[in-house]
Amino acid sequence: MPLASRVDALAKSKRDVEDRLARIFDNFNALDALRKDIGGIFSTIRNSLNRIG
Repeated sequence: MPLASRVDALAKSKRDVEDRLARIFDNFNALDALRKDIGGIFSTIRNSLNRIG
């Protein structure tokens, strides 16, 4: 395989990995936002229950 082809293949591989990592980070950010939302809901429930007694 010529060097230029190998370099092109490596460059494409690198872009693919970077794209996949970007999607993974997007997913983790979405999960973190959900975790914070759920935490807020439980905090609200807990505060409401404490007020009720």
